[in-house]
Amino acid sequence: MKNKILIIGPAQHGKSTVGEGLADALGVKRGSCSDIILEHLCTSLDHVLPRWGWRDSILEHKEEMRPLLIAMGDYLCKADPAALAGELYDRGVVFVDGVRRREEFDHIVAKYNPTILWVERSGVAPRTDNLELTADDAHHIIRNNYKPGVAIGAALSMIGEK
Repeated sequence: MKNKILIIGPAQHGKSTVGEGLADALGVKRGSCSDIILEHLCTSLDHVLPRWGWRDSILEHKEEMRPLLIAMGDYLCKADPAALAGELYDRGVVFVDGVRRREEFDHIVAKYNPTILWVERSGVAPRTDNLELTADDAHHIIRNNYKPGVAIGAALSMIGEK
């Protein structure tokens, strides 16, 4: 698989789960913009208080840390709105998730021309704290209704890998 895939959708709807399943099925890498944000945030914090174990602490309290993570993501995308996805694609990642901002999305599409999957889960209210995208932005819509195998199978068919 040589195509780049961008997985978008509301928080807590299974974008990472679907991305991991697809990457495993195809033997390629998956990454989240959140991973890059967390990596940069922990590196910055390590300069202030080294060996604190920031990653585990932040992950343990991820929802409470959400405003800080969003602010860090905004900061990292200031000079280049496609920077987070670009860093992942440069590392050989095929499936990228975690893009929420319109400007970031538009720059990624212009620069990398990925196939875009929207993942949604019925019965889960979408969190819209910084989501500026909709299902209309995607090439394909994946219904992730608590059966990851079904969602992954459908996604493989949609991207022509099954």
